[in-house]
Amino acid sequence: MTREALTKYNYENWSVLMKNYLMGRGLWDVVESNSPPTAAADTPPTAAADKASAAVEGRSRKWKRQNANALHIIQLSCTSDTFAQIRRFETAKEAWNHLTASFGSNSQADIDIEQGCVMDDPEYRELFMSVEENNWSVVKAILNREDMAIYYSTSHSGRTVLHTAAILGHQDMVKQLVAEGGERLLKMQDNRGYTALALVADLTGNKSIAKCLVEESSVRGCAQVLLKMKTRDGEIPVLLAAAVGHKKMTSYLYSKTPRDMFDNADNAVLLLSRCISAEIFDVALQLLLQHPGDELPLTHELECLRPLKALVHKPSAFPSGTRFGILHWIYDCEYCLVIYDYIH
Repeated sequence: MTREALTKYNYENWSVLMKNYLMGRGLWDVVESNSPPTAAADTPPTAAADKASAAVEGRSRKWKRQNANALHIIQLSCTSDTFAQIRRFETAKEAWNHLTASFGSNSQADIDIEQGCVMDDPEYRELFMSVEENNWSVVKAILNREDMAIYYSTSHSGRTVLHTAAILGHQDMVKQLVAEGGERLLKMQDNRGYTALALVADLTGNKSIAKCLVEESSVRGCAQVLLKMKTRDGEIPVLLAAAVGHKKMTSYLYSKTPRDMFDNADNAVLLLSRCISAEIFDVALQLLLQHPGDELPLTHELECLRPLKALVHKPSAFPSGTRFGILHWIYDCEYCLVIYDYIH
């Protein structure tokens, strides 16, 4: 498993070792998935439908067994204090997301409730804890008593209930909170300038939650604004996702981010460099297609803006591990000729 129990001081090492361990045991998929497979509702009773239903049941049982194993492994790797924070969670995904939010380098105990540094008002404490527990009935009752409570942000991290629900992957809760808080809640930023969307892009890589937030903001006419909102470090959601290698998240956010964000060469080159480093080649290729000819410099005075350097450090991207391996890769992807042209 891991060499030492998880504490607030060793999360980065713990998360790498734990992820590798779960992947090695074939359990990582349940940490990334939202729920067990379910059969389609109102399916007419036929032999084929019965067979399909039985197959789904089998997959569901397998998912539940794997989830229990993964959750148990995560629990065993925690100290007693840390375990107390996650013991109420029933899925490995919820436990993992909570630990990421609590101990990740970009958050440092940001759920705040268990840390005792957040809310002096018991009602706000109850509100945040109910969001964590995905208990909408209690959340709604609190908001009925105090409708402005939905915009409350913790003093320690500046995060709202929407940040909390998004981090933990509570999709229905996210929708219900946005229905109550609207555009204002969607655009609220924490102390580091992260909206709920930016936080998910960076910390969890949960595409379903990101899609939910983008769709809800689109209904309210603020999706483009949300996708372009910068953190205090000047990062937009797609750049955050690419920086940590969330492939599906990066592809999704790139498809939704207004193209004028990449008219700026530095933005485009930074995203290109990060995508090459993380082997998110579909987005890298789309960027190159968006900037034909020599519009994107492959070298730059800033090290973080050097796509060619990123590519040189990725020989594993090509089957043979050498420059000749690129030829095989080109045959596998019709657009890879664009990269080949840029290199030569």
